[in-house]
Amino acid sequence: MIPYIDYSRHGRPFKAENPFVKEIKPLNVFVDRATVQTEDMEFLLRQADGEKLLLISTEREGNAYLEYETENGDPVAFSVYGPDGTERSRHGIRYLSQYKRMASSPDWNRWASSEEIERALIVTKTAESLNAHIFITNDKFLLEHNDIGIIKDVYPLNVTDATALIGLINRRHNNFTIVIDRTGPATMSTKHGRWSFFWYASRDLLPSAWRLVTGCAQFSDTDKYRDLALTAISRTSNALKCRDHIHQQIFLEQSNSSTEDAIFYLEYYLISFTAAFDVLARVVDGIYNPRQRNGRPIRPLTWRNPDWLNGISLADPILAASMQPEAFNRDVLEFLARLRNYIHAEGLQGAMHSKDGRPAPILLQVPAPEVDSIVEIINRIGDGEWTFDRRYHHHDMLSLEIGDVVERLTPLVIKALDNLMSLIDITRIPDFDPARVQTEAPEKWPSKNEILDIRKLLGL
Repeated sequence: MIPYIDYSRHGRPFKAENPFVKEIKPLNVFVDRATVQTEDMEFLLRQADGEKLLLISTEREGNAYLEYETENGDPVAFSVYGPDGTERSRHGIRYLSQYKRMASSPDWNRWASSEEIERALIVTKTAESLNAHIFITNDKFLLEHNDIGIIKDVYPLNVTDATALIGLINRRHNNFTIVIDRTGPATMSTKHGRWSFFWYASRDLLPSAWRLVTGCAQFSDTDKYRDLALTAISRTSNALKCRDHIHQQIFLEQSNSSTEDAIFYLEYYLISFTAAFDVLARVVDGIYNPRQRNGRPIRPLTWRNPDWLNGISLADPILAASMQPEAFNRDVLEFLARLRNYIHAEGLQGAMHSKDGRPAPILLQVPAPEVDSIVEIINRIGDGEWTFDRRYHHHDMLSLEIGDVVERLTPLVIKALDNLMSLIDITRIPDFDPARVQTEAPEKWPSKNEILDIRKLLGL
């Protein structure tokens, strides 16, 4: 999941250094290494080159590390060193006695011990002193109480979310390079372009597509259905690109322009994912060939047409059941389609707002006629984890934070598409040969580790 950080907030020390406004070199990342496992850091240590990505750790590793000099003093002094031990900068954390009092207060140590809270507050102020663009920690107290003012100011993130944010920043500056191996100054890298990065990601996110595409390639008289199956993958790739553009607008300072652009990319995000369902319906129609009693094709050809779906049910009740109303796959499609259809009407609307006195991510205003149905769908597919802010939900009004919608919806859509692909019975294709079916990536394909790195950077 790609997290949100208010880089443009007034009073933030590096307000002018919003990495979504201009490319920052280097991007400062501070790691509270005492809470992060070595294996979790391996990927980021490979990517950190010190020029574009500067990783400052509390252990001697990567391209910079820090050491506290007078840990029990006030102020707490610390220095940042390069990998060769050369001092680069000196810093100090003032008011340690105040943080000790806070840590020992009953209002605070009901969450953790005084020592744990004091340590957490020190690393929090360390991140602030370093003007870290990203602060990585797995400290339970910091992550669970990141709404407290002193903690909120530095936005602590776990390794997974921080990696996704770093990936987004890199992609918005056309950096798709992945370091495969780093030994000292020597590196081995793969330089992807935008197309290959998202294509490889989409192929991995939709593993059932290997089987479907190679099955559809066996139609002897046409390449149409193979191309349609491939189109479902490319539409997924397009939606992932739109996801990046939406997040970029969210990270900019709120304005009419950023709000309008976020809605613009959301509309194409909805179109792309809905189109992926549509082309799979055309593949299914070609394989199952449902007909009316008079022998004519059933139209319109869409999952939302009950007559067409009933025709599929006669041949494959399991596939059809997965797209019946209130089934998971159908719910996901309904969510997309109900919002997408407003492109042909008054359009989706966005809104700027604030939360706790601060600018908050752009809101998507759900059209009034769709509020009840969207809420019901979210309740079914959200597993109880997708909740509503009561300030923005009433009986005829629902506003959702647009980044939250995209992050929660994307993996659900991908899951539904892969489910559909896996259920399509390709053995119905004339002259089907199971020996020609491929169920996984070919040998001449990026390694599983490289694909995993792409997935980490995407946060999916």
